[in-house]
Amino acid sequence: VLLSNGADITLVGNNSGYAGKFTIESDNSLTAGKTSHLGQSSVDNSGMLILDTEALFTVTNQISGNGKLIKRGSGTVQLDGNSVSATLTEIDNGLLLVGGMPTASLSRAISANLTSDVTIHRDGALGGYGSVNGNVSNACHLLMGNALTGAGSGQFTINGNYIGNGGTVIFNTELANDGADTDKLIVTGTTSGESHVAVISARGNGAQTSNGIKLIDVAGISAGTFK
Repeated sequence: VLLSNGADITLVGNNSGYAGKFTIESDNSLTAGKTSHLGQSSVDNSGMLILDTEALFTVTNQISGNGKLIKRGSGTVQLDGNSVSATLTEIDNGLLLVGGMPTASLSRAISANLTSDVTIHRDGALGGYGSVNGNVSNACHLLMGNALTGAGSGQFTINGNYIGNGGTVIFNTELANDGADTDKLIVTGTTSGESHVAVISARGNGAQTSNGIKLIDVAGISAGTFK
């Protein structure tokens, strides 16, 4: 299916049996609201792919191209593989969940990842147990795995730079020694801007630490403010 000449198409039917390809040319858009809309298709996106859901939308499709991926609606779009890439992903509303469970609890060895720069707008949220291969700009919520799902502590990795635009990074942690079980944010690039930090469930009785419980690990220059 080719979208061209300014097409703006919204899928509404049950396409579960469709295993072809949607090709979205520049300045064209395709909107889907649930898993059955895309079926088993692949998407070659040079325009805009909009995932607009009020429920849970699990994406297993191969999505590639140099276009935009847009998350809209109050529901959750869940990515548990490494099959989605875009030039820019914008989270307008709701949650984009990258990795719904810790890798250790899954039969596969590779964690979920999204290859794209990501912008979290003021009503959006990003999180999980996976990784983003790109830069992340946060104006709302970035949630670590246990804080989001309660399924066990884990880490979320940004293989790029993190830019705080007044958003909040949310963790769960155990109050214990330096080796405490905790959620962690890993940034392989640099940090900048301003962010808030929230620990929403601090369990344990506490213990003496030498270096403290590390929540955020930055490999590059850490010029961001976390408070």
